[in-house]
Amino acid sequence: MIEGTVEQIVKVTAPKISIFYRIILVIACLLAATTIVQTGWLGVIVLVIFIFFTVFVFEYYNAEYEYSYVDGSLTIDKIMAKSVRKNVGSFDLTRAVLVAKVNSQEALGKARQQLRTYNCSSGVDDPEDIVIYTYDNDSNEMIRLFMLPDDSMKEAIVSAVGNGVAHL
Repeated sequence: MIEGTVEQIVKVTAPKISIFYRIILVIACLLAATTIVQTGWLGVIVLVIFIFFTVFVFEYYNAEYEYSYVDGSLTIDKIMAKSVRKNVGSFDLTRAVLVAKVNSQEALGKARQQLRTYNCSSGVDDPEDIVIYTYDNDSNEMIRLFMLPDDSMKEAIVSAVGNGVAHL
């Protein structure tokens, strides 16, 4: 098992619908700004509300995942707008049943199981995505975890779970 810490940050690609939301809100801000002369204070209030929602939408879709591996434990945090940090979960990799690429035969054999799933990948189908089947620390139920690790994170995961479980 690798001693020490391995960390990685994965940028999340915004869904395609977010482009539509952004365009609509920018147009709404422009329309609200051009009608301030006719609407007076009501127009200013509407403009401020639209600017608030526009900033919120732009920041909301600016997300990334931080993977932190420490002595057999993988902690994943979601960072929104480079300031708000939300803990997704902490996973004991020594209890992993399977670690494999998403499209491998081993992973596809377990794909139909009804499990709690955490998708912590980049949001784009990537051939380097992996899936980890492990047991949750709190409820002791099997979970499915999708992620996009780099080479050093893969090495740490394989050392934690062992070569018999990892099919990378």
